[in-house]
Amino acid sequence: MRKIISSSFVSLCFCVFSFSAGCATVPESYSPTCTEPEVLAEFKIEGGAKPILLPVTFDGKEYDFILDTGATTTVFDASLKDKLGKRFLWPKKGKAAGGKTIKVELFRIPHAYLGPLNMRDCGLIAVIDLELVSSALARKAHGIIGMDFLKKYVVRIDFDKATVSFLKSKRDTGIFSFLKPEKNEHPEWGQPLSIKYEFLSGLPLVKGRIVNDVPVNFVIDTGHVIPQVDGDLKSRIFKKVCSKVEIETKEGFNKAAVINKFSIGSFEYRDAIFYESNQSSLGLGFLRRHLVTFDFQGRKMYLKKGEHFDRPTDAHISIENLGFELRRHRNNIFVDSIDPNGPAYKKGIRQDDVLLKVYDQDISSYGLVELVEFLSQLHKGEDEVITFTINRGNETKHVSFGKNDIVPENNGAD
Repeated sequence: MRKIISSSFVSLCFCVFSFSAGCATVPESYSPTCTEPEVLAEFKIEGGAKPILLPVTFDGKEYDFILDTGATTTVFDASLKDKLGKRFLWPKKGKAAGGKTIKVELFRIPHAYLGPLNMRDCGLIAVIDLELVSSALARKAHGIIGMDFLKKYVVRIDFDKATVSFLKSKRDTGIFSFLKPEKNEHPEWGQPLSIKYEFLSGLPLVKGRIVNDVPVNFVIDTGHVIPQVDGDLKSRIFKKVCSKVEIETKEGFNKAAVINKFSIGSFEYRDAIFYESNQSSLGLGFLRRHLVTFDFQGRKMYLKKGEHFDRPTDAHISIENLGFELRRHRNNIFVDSIDPNGPAYKKGIRQDDVLLKVYDQDISSYGLVELVEFLSQLHKGEDEVITFTINRGNETKHVSFGKNDIVPENNGAD
């Protein structure tokens, strides 16, 4: 049997960014309380599996800028360079995602506003040609809003309501503030997770655990936008924890695989999709499961389950020796498609049937990775008979396969 996990990807070919548009507003109904920070601005964003662009006003015009917690510095596109005045120092070389070398020029930030928020305090900004990003987005991206601006605010992203809100930070920055006991002042925001900042870049990191309790420090990257992909894993971690089940992608940009499970705080996630990369990160594919609140000065990220927390991964397993493909939806594993000439169809299994048990084992206890590795061994048994319990509507059926019913593995496939 050939083991395949395939998925439908749209990969942005530069740094992978966010995409949205809308006018900034201060909600009229807002009434600050003693605990809720003041809402300074709120933006409507596009829903679905799309990146987030926010409107920045500069030189009397409004431009789409990418909200990117994975960017250290705020960036203006090279098309705006002539409006920025005199360059600061000489151009430098930088690297974009995938290792591509890019030209970076530094300028003092002009009078620019994100809605009502003055961006002047960013100091120096970088100027980069974002043409590759714009091509991937199919619309012009004029810049990136980086951590040098975002770190001053509490930033809330509500993917269910399709809004991004900027709240006033109330962090106590007194000289002895670190001695005060830590407590969750905003339980309504969800579970608090500690943020650490990468030493050189200043990018926000949260700790997670992969597979067999392997600790991973993830960069939280709202600029990582690949639909249905949760993020990246450093190569050494990827090779250590990923299964032999890899994803076939059209781009061939990086290796990708389904990770059986990983956790952030008390949240657990199954069958998550990660790319192999030079750093570990969690992108919008992961964040969109939640209501996310970043309290950057308070060094906290809050996660609360959103409407799509249990969304199925857009990956399916092709079980070629049985002639069907499986997909997980929440805790159910169902038949996504079936070969009418294959063993499963001949035994009476049909598309959309839900697999309940294999032998007497509840099949929901398996991850997709575990299941494909288990089923790949079926044809190697001697006289063993395997029995599936399936559900179709209100009907429960038992379907058995013997060794002669199973198509041998195609050893020539990769």
